[in-house]
Amino acid sequence: MTTVGFGDITPQTSRGKCFIAIYIVVTCVWVALVLEKFIDLYVNDFIGERIVEQILTNVTNVHKCDLAGNGNVSATEYLLFKLQQLQMVDHKILDILSARFDEIG
Repeated sequence: MTTVGFGDITPQTSRGKCFIAIYIVVTCVWVALVLEKFIDLYVNDFIGERIVEQILTNVTNVHKCDLAGNGNVSATEYLLFKLQQLQMVDHKILDILSARFDEIG
């Protein structure tokens, strides 16, 4: 798209040259946006699936799940830990939810 005017046909008039200048800018932006979508698709779908699979199967840091500090990991502690690893919930939100639960109970 940026090779317009490289070959036999080149704009001769001022209007043609102005159109081509705008055309080159617009098409370069368009190509960049399309490329961004393909990269986003690749990263989120293919690589993202691998990362999620590794997080779900990895049990290396399970000792960090022990929020109560009693040496045992409950199902709730494990689930909260994995949700944090998957970046589906952050520590701040968990603190708010924990405080709300304490208010209820």
